[in-house]
Amino acid sequence: MPQQLDKPSPGTYISVESTKQSFWLDLLSRHHFLLASVTGVLLGLPLALWLVNPALETAVIRSHWPRSGLVVYALPPSSQVVLEDFSGARFVLGQTSPSGSLAISDLPPGPYRLTLAHPGCKSFVREINIETNNVMAIGFPKRIELPH
Repeated sequence: MPQQLDKPSPGTYISVESTKQSFWLDLLSRHHFLLASVTGVLLGLPLALWLVNPALETAVIRSHWPRSGLVVYALPPSSQVVLEDFSGARFVLGQTSPSGSLAISDLPPGPYRLTLAHPGCKSFVREINIETNNVMAIGFPKRIELPH
């Protein structure tokens, strides 16, 4: 025989809204650990992506470098890149691209004087050493800015 439910007495009302609130409060109290975990993931994921982004960007940039040679990043764009060896031989390698980069792969190993120049700017000069099977990166990750 089916069980009979108690009927509310006349004049007693059960609010559907209070039943919904009670359901959610009961759910929250029982599953607060799960809720805290989900909230942590949702808040932590954007932070983690923000922190990993520079490392990912660096890996992508380095994947386009030659296996050995010289990579230069300089501002302003179209800066002239010159190498001079210590016997006095001077090599104009070219100009940096509109993004301010230049990569040269076929350089004999050894010491050089690197000069970056641009009209209206002071030149940047640095002694570098090109090694076999290694890339010399100048101005990475922070580009060299030639002062006016």
